[in-house]
Amino acid sequence: MRSRSSESVQNTLSALPYAIAAGGIGTALYLLRQNRELRRSNEELAQDQQNLRRRHDDMEKEIVLDPKTRLLHSEAFKAEVAGRAKRAANIGKTSALVFGDLDNFQALNHLLGNTEVDTVALKPAAKAIEGAVRQKDLIGGIVGRHGGEEFVGYLEGADAAGARIACERIQTDVNAIQPIPGQPLGITLAYTTFQLTPELGIEGVESIIGSLDKQVEAFKHTAVADAKNQIFAVEPIVVGS
Repeated sequence: MRSRSSESVQNTLSALPYAIAAGGIGTALYLLRQNRELRRSNEELAQDQQNLRRRHDDMEKEIVLDPKTRLLHSEAFKAEVAGRAKRAANIGKTSALVFGDLDNFQALNHLLGNTEVDTVALKPAAKAIEGAVRQKDLIGGIVGRHGGEEFVGYLEGADAAGARIACERIQTDVNAIQPIPGQPLGITLAYTTFQLTPELGIEGVESIIGSLDKQVEAFKHTAVADAKNQIFAVEPIVVGS
């Protein structure tokens, strides 16, 4: 559908031959000036609409992204996974979820302070995890910040072997981050597979993440000295079981 401004420009141009034929040069010049003004108004309107769309897109991103890492925040991540589970093409597909907890983050936080540790540890870790999950053989992977130093990853179409490979990538890339030379940042990870179904919902995604979180926490609170930097497989989860 053409805008009123575009129609006005066309109408003005259509009127020019009649104005000239009638000997109304002054009228024709007036119509030309009006045409130029209408074109300028039309261009400005188009630019304003483009700017509004851009601002709208930026606002939508701000609503769903964690401000520090620019990853999806926890609620947006769960909603995205639940939404993908409802897509007809995905129903019944096996996929995987990964949960990761940075090992030495709290110690670094006490040593360096919030601002510095975000710069040298949190943000680089977020970038590394996102890069590992979005490898070319894991198309459709997404990453979110679950809270604090915890991250979650969704690997669409991945089986247990694929999830393990992704976790090993994450571990390697995070261990390459050394805010203190010679001391890898470290990350403990747990993963599981599940089937995508329309009934999964946000609560189902929360349940799976909760199971992975418990596995990691249980390990970190064992009597094993310096318990960290491990990868755990959790049995495939059937939501509602």
